[in-house]
Amino acid sequence: MKSMALQPYSRPKGPREACQIVPGPLYWPTITNAQRFATGSAITDQTCTIDVRVRYAETDPMGVLHHSRYAVFLEMGRTELLRKDGVDYRDLEAAGVFFVVTHLEVRFRSPARYDDVLAITTRIERVGAARIDHAYTITERAGGRRVAEAATTLACVDADGRVQAIPADLLGRMGGRTTSTR
Repeated sequence: MKSMALQPYSRPKGPREACQIVPGPLYWPTITNAQRFATGSAITDQTCTIDVRVRYAETDPMGVLHHSRYAVFLEMGRTELLRKDGVDYRDLEAAGVFFVVTHLEVRFRSPARYDDVLAITTRIERVGAARIDHAYTITERAGGRRVAEAATTLACVDADGRVQAIPADLLGRMGGRTTSTR
């Protein structure tokens, strides 16, 4: 897996430069793997990992990464995961498709400090008709120490904030991984 250069965050030059697709079924307690494949709703685990260096301005007076910065790092991971699928979020917004965070959960495991290089791994856990659930793992690149785990739920809305279905072409680019109608 190729990772981005360790500089202030910048966009990868190619759609697959920083991300890797790892095939494999995801397991849900209410439906068996065979049922998913039979209905055509099987999904693959799709993962994207980016490197981010903790900057001085992102830390508190003790040199620890401030908790508010984690949400920004998670957004960076989601954006790069979309970009890997050939989708630019700016183009989605221009087409009237917006994704809003409806749920954010972070479990802090150990502190990240100034100048640490963090590997932020983002994966799609579930895709519904109008929602996407992501899971994240944040580790220190040098030693592999687990810094945090997180989860988000995004809702697809229009420019007026009304819930709308995720466009079929976007689902197709994400591999058509619909697993729920929620």
